[in-house]
Amino acid sequence: YQRRVREPERFFTLTQTEEKLKQQAKANKRKAPISIDETFTDSARYRSFKKRITHVDFSHDEYYEQKEKLGEEFYNPNNVEYGQSMDDPEKIENMVNELQDQELRRKRFSRRRPWNEDADISFINERNRMFNKKVARAFDPYTAEIKQNLERGTAL
Repeated sequence: YQRRVREPERFFTLTQTEEKLKQQAKANKRKAPISIDETFTDSARYRSFKKRITHVDFSHDEYYEQKEKLGEEFYNPNNVEYGQSMDDPEKIENMVNELQDQELRRKRFSRRRPWNEDADISFINERNRMFNKKVARAFDPYTAEIKQNLERGTAL
């Protein structure tokens, strides 16, 4: 039966109960990130992947046609037919357009971060500044007293 259904998601829904699908939908429901660190989790990356592939045209018929043509070689990871297959120029154009759209979205997303002139400079370059920032986030509650003693000159 699974061979006749060419869409795996459709086959999955045909074989599941309604209660199980509701549970899965509830589990997959997007939760708001608590902190900035949760913005780059696997689930967030998967959601962005799902958004990106909506623009990609995928033909199940072409997939199965290629699978039948190659036979067992279809499953061989070392099967590289470099220069043997000709891709459709329209598909190449779609891929280029998608990459250019991604680049534009990334440029639009970036913003200029405010610079605090009064802040202490405790870094030698940008990479070191970010490292110091991460260390401060993790250890500042424990080192606050030591820092104050050093500034006052009463450190041990």
